[in-house]
Order: sequence, then C-alpha cells, then structure tokens
Amino acid sequence: METPQHLDPGLSEDERATHRAELRAEFTDLPFELKDVALNNYIDALHRLTGPTGRLSVGLREVVVEPVTPTDVDDVLAFFDHDAFAGKPEWAMCYCRFHHASQEPEWGERTWQQNRRELAEALRAGDMRGLVVRVEGRVVAWLNCSNRSTSPQHATGEDDGIACTFCWAIAPSHRGHGLARTLLEAATEHLADEGIHTVEGYAIEEPADDAAAYVGPLSLYRSCGFDVVDHTDKRVTVRRQL
Repeated sequence: METPQHLDPGLSEDERATHRAELRAEFTDLPFELKDVALNNYIDALHRLTGPTGRLSVGLREVVVEPVTPTDVDDVLAFFDHDAFAGKPEWAMCYCRFHHASQEPEWGERTWQQNRRELAEALRAGDMRGLVVRVEGRVVAWLNCSNRSTSPQHATGEDDGIACTFCWAIAPSHRGHGLARTLLEAATEHLADEGIHTVEGYAIEEPADDAAAYVGPLSLYRSCGFDVVDHTDKRVTVRRQL
C-alpha cells in the first residue's frame, strides 16, 4: 500500500536535514535523543495535519455512530491523516497502532507510513475493531475496541471473549460534545453483539489535557458501569462484564 502523494511534503533530504537541525535546537530540554525518524515523522505531520483545532460552538447535526467496515477504511485513514492529531504533530505518527505494534522495530523507530499501512491492513483483515462517529457524513471521532489478544502489551494468553477500549481519537473541533461517552456506550452494545463478555480499559485519573485523555478518563468509565480492578501510578485498569 503506497502512501498517497498528497501526504508527502515533497522535501529534499537537504531540506529535511535543515528542519531536523532546527527542531533539535528548539527541543534541547527533552530527556531523550531525538532520532531522525521521529523528527521526519514530526516534519511530515506539520504538512499533513490540516484539520481545525478550535472547538465548534454549535451543536452537532446528523450524528451517526457505526462500526468500521472495510469500506470505511479510507475515511478512517483520512481522519488520522488530517484531523485526529491536529495541533499535536508529535503524536500523529501513531495511527492507533501503539497498543498493537510488535517490538521490532521499536516504537521510536517506526515511520508514520508503516503505522498507517498497518492500520489499513488490520481493519480490512478484521484484526482491529473500531467504531467511528460521523457528523454530516465525515468521520470526526474513533474508538479502538479491538480484542485484547491483538495487543502484545496486554495479552495474557487467556484473552478469549475480552476486548479493550485501547484508544479514543476525537478531532479537536468536535471535542466537548460528549462523543467519548457516545462511543463507549455504543461499543459496549456492539461488543456484546460480537460475543464479547468482558470489556477492559486502561484509564487515566487526571488527564493533563484533552489529548492525554486518549485512553479514557476514569470518571467516564465509572459512569458507564466499569469497575476498577488494578491501579498503578500511571494507569487504572477497569473492566465491565457484558
């Protein structure tokens, strides 16, 4: 699967090297090395993320929640290409593959093109499961509710009938309209119909900002009938029996 030409900023290697040097000079206080691949991902994201970052102040119309099918894949890719991480280019390489990626190559060595390709392949093959919200026909929000067995980080070998709400992505323009709750409620119904008996999530108690709430705030899970089953400094594991 080739990357669409319109997503390529068309930079020469010399231009990329200049941009990388500028970024390294700008981000000198980071506690880790900025590798070339990560900087290239960031540079490309600045070109690719064209979605608005300001919130809509009016109510949403023609809201539809639906499971992703192979015919929706191009629309999901376009959402991640342009809207999901608008204003957050450092995260835009993910394409919701963080919880599913193997350790080879390491996460920091991956390109956004690889993650984009894997998302498309996994959705078309049924190896990932997602729900989206469409507003007036356009995808504006996503919830990854794949089986736990698909995640090297979380699979235990006893994963039959267990799905996880791994990640939400909501376009900045459509945050604050209750779409996270809409997706979670729809997911529990859809997963039950799919034969899932347990939904597991990895909540965060106090997200630093909207983007940091991508795994779901604990308050949302509690209000939707989830129970806390494990607690660490960074994450709270929650479950709901369907």
